[in-house]
Amino acid sequence: MPVRSRLLLVLPDGELHEYRCTGCGASLGTKTIRESRQSRIIMP
Repeated sequence: MPVRSRLLLVLPDGELHEYRCTGCGASLGTKTIRESRQSRIIMP
């Protein structure tokens, strides 16, 4: 059965995604996708 990913939170070290069934809409789990490199905020 196909699943749909939904972004829940943007964290300092990555993003938290939730996976849901496209048929019934049930939550199947979450996964944190970590950033592979350091992100920097540059202010002028």
